Amino acid sequence: MNYPKASQEKSIRLPLYIKELRAPFLSASLLPIILGGVLVPGWEKADKLLLFGLIVLCGALIHLASNTMNDYFDFKNGSDGPDTCNTHFSGGSGLLVDKLLLPREVFLLSMCLLTMAALAGFIILYLSPGNPLFIALFGAAGIFLGYAYTAPPFNFVYRGLGEFTIFLAFGPLTVCTAYYILSGNISISPVIYSLAPGSMTTAILWINQFPDYETDKRANKKTLVVQIGPSRSRYIYFILIALTAASLVVSSLYGPLPMTILWALFFILPAFAAAIILQRHYLNPSKLIPAMALTIGAHTVLTLIMIGVAAQ
Repeated sequence: MNYPKASQEKSIRLPLYIKELRAPFLSASLLPIILGGVLVPGWEKADKLLLFGLIVLCGALIHLASNTMNDYFDFKNGSDGPDTCNTHFSGGSGLLVDKLLLPREVFLLSMCLLTMAALAGFIILYLSPGNPLFIALFGAAGIFLGYAYTAPPFNFVYRGLGEFTIFLAFGPLTVCTAYYILSGNISISPVIYSLAPGSMTTAILWINQFPDYETDKRANKKTLVVQIGPSRSRYIYFILIALTAASLVVSSLYGPLPMTILWALFFILPAFAAAIILQRHYLNPSKLIPAMALTIGAHTVLTLIMIGVAAQ
């Protein structure tokens, strides 16, 4: 296959690599990492700030590597192609499909990001009060989920496991890893705190799958939206909002979360607005763009308020 556009001058390729990273989606991982960190008593002390910063850096690198690996394997698997409906929030970067980058470049970029994450990880092992084996297992789990999401032979998203993978990776795993690395302790509290961000990250994935429905179906990418169908799947978005809200209410009434965590229910305002748009325009990708932006906004509002409450 020829890539006529891939022979561009190196000086103008850097913006392409930056676009390939899809860095705006980092809020889905960085905010839960920060949430897990601020749950640790004394997290703001000088001796923990360096470790906190390294956790954020390592998490960001793993997330970016997952983005590029997903682009690479979706392109190889045929899920991303010329007929993919690209928006600002779905369909991947489109750089491989448009032949602006070579597949080997994207794969190499992924490996470079993971190498930098590993280097940061070694420093974390040295500085953390936690068990190095447990920390290594947490890190390996994050890398594995990012890789196995689209890569063979696992292909989680192609087997209907993508939604659960995203919930686990951007909810319990992320929050609990940050908490354990900083504290060296295992607690139920970060698990409970992680449920709401995990649910809303799943909602981001859920609504972003609607524009990809036709191409995912042709590529035999068995997301739950493909299996259930877009008409019925639009109602599940309401369920995800309800589960997120329920986790806050139940955990504040009967669990370790303080009652002030209920301020985070303000996330319902942008989330419900997104749900209404999805009900009306679930078959029109261009009209879904505001709903996808609102869903990211709902996740951001939710997690930022939870961070503020946890930091008190």
